[in-house]
Amino acid sequence: MKKKFMPSLRMKTILMLVIIVSLVASISIVISYNAYANTMDNHYKTLASNIANTAASLMDPDSIEKYADTLETDDKYFEMLDSLYEIKKNNDLEYLYIQKIVAGENGQEDKTVYIMDADLLDSDNYEYASQLGEEYPLSEGVNASDLESGIPAFISETEEYGWLVSVGEPIIDADGNVEALVGVDISMNDVMQDRYDFLFL
Repeated sequence: MKKKFMPSLRMKTILMLVIIVSLVASISIVISYNAYANTMDNHYKTLASNIANTAASLMDPDSIEKYADTLETDDKYFEMLDSLYEIKKNNDLEYLYIQKIVAGENGQEDKTVYIMDADLLDSDNYEYASQLGEEYPLSEGVNASDLESGIPAFISETEEYGWLVSVGEPIIDADGNVEALVGVDISMNDVMQDRYDFLFL
């Protein structure tokens, strides 16, 4: 009759140490990953907000109101559009645009009306650019009557656009009215790939 194998105390101790070390290493990786992810998320949210604020400061609120009302352009329109394009190009943004949020009346839904889209000056993306006056339904979660602080930066992932950090900063006139929002979208696809590499490579 064969003798049953009984692990020695030393072997049990070594096995226990291996399990403990593996557990501690796994916990350390998770903690490091979360710290890295939070740092990157906050960095990109702050970056998007700062860029949007800079763009908003270069826009003339009275002119924005005029373009929204008349849907007609002039030389100043293209001067401001050129400023947007330079910001988009210099900061490697995915999208940069100005939208007016319009509250629905008589049962109609709230909507967003494009005033400017930096891609109008980008030959590679012109066909995808939104024209002055182009309308879309208001994004879910955005309140047309509460835009004083704009739309806080948030991160999203969709099949069409991939990973984006997005923000909307208000363009405010002399009376404190929000005339429009500057929207900024920054791709985070490379950042998310780095996170995957951090965990699995």
